[in-house]
Amino acid sequence: MNTKLDGDLKKIDNFLKQRDVVLQKRKEGDFSLDSLESVQKILLINPDVATFWAFIKEIYEHYEATSPGIEKLIEIYKKDRAHVEKCMGIHPKSYYIWYHRRWTSERTPQMDWKKELKLCNYLLTLDKRNFHCWNYRRFVVSQLKLSLKEELDFTTFKIEENFSNYSAWHNRSTIVTTFKRSKENKNVKENEKEKENEKEKENENENEKTEEQKEKQEKEEKKKINDEEFTFKFQEEFEFVQNALYVDPEDQSTWIYLQWLISQSSNEGKLERINTTIQVVEELLGIEPKSKWGNLTLVFLLREKANKVDDEDKQSNLRNHAKEIINKLIKLDPRHTNFYNDFANSNKSFL
Repeated sequence: MNTKLDGDLKKIDNFLKQRDVVLQKRKEGDFSLDSLESVQKILLINPDVATFWAFIKEIYEHYEATSPGIEKLIEIYKKDRAHVEKCMGIHPKSYYIWYHRRWTSERTPQMDWKKELKLCNYLLTLDKRNFHCWNYRRFVVSQLKLSLKEELDFTTFKIEENFSNYSAWHNRSTIVTTFKRSKENKNVKENEKEKENEKEKENENENEKTEEQKEKQEKEEKKKINDEEFTFKFQEEFEFVQNALYVDPEDQSTWIYLQWLISQSSNEGKLERINTTIQVVEELLGIEPKSKWGNLTLVFLLREKANKVDDEDKQSNLRNHAKEIINKLIKLDPRHTNFYNDFANSNKSFL
């Protein structure tokens, strides 16, 4: 007699009986706290059922409609968070669990976002690549209004723990994008203010500036300083990535991030940055000549450089160099010939 099979069949039978009870309560429109207890109980058996989470939301919406008061709302959502954390322990990558967590967090009066951030940070020590947790953490950070510097430091810490942490690299890309947009917005505002200043100068003598004008000038000078800090951080970012490549040249996520970072470079000075990065990559390939992603990144950089130069002979030389790299990879790694051919086809306009 198979005791394990018997035990599994009993569990399935128990789950199906509880499921039928919960579905019947929902069908009857029973949004009582007893129904809440029933559905929470079955979710501890299988927390990845969307219907059960939808029923819980309906129960909470009905409960809120009775105007129970802030204290009772805080209490019921506090219990919900404890229940959800148990479900996370069973299935930490369930979409429904994380959607529900955000939904209840937004509805909880006097929500303790700092405690929520600590929970995220703890869960990321258990699974550094749990992108559900990273996504939710970005939401929590937005509620706390943490600085970009703090978040950049956090991703630096997580990446240095494990350079293969693709989720941390992705989170870092959102921060760099925000930096970039912030700079672009500052430039737009600065241009608008310059136009305003030009009009003011036409009507007023420079020596007769009002206090308001002086204040505007001081703000503009501060913005220029901020822009310089941004430029420094962007260059510092390249140095950080390059150091990561030397630590683990076989890690795919770092190479992908480097390619993305190059694509985010402004046109001014981009060619110089491409040339510098090519030197770094070629130096690394001198140590690790068989590095798949190092060679593919070099092809990417050669393509980017070809797009920035006007000389047809230089473009042709860059193209031929890239083709040589692809052929070399096929010889070194014949099992992935189709991959390299697909890569070449996706760059057909260059290769």
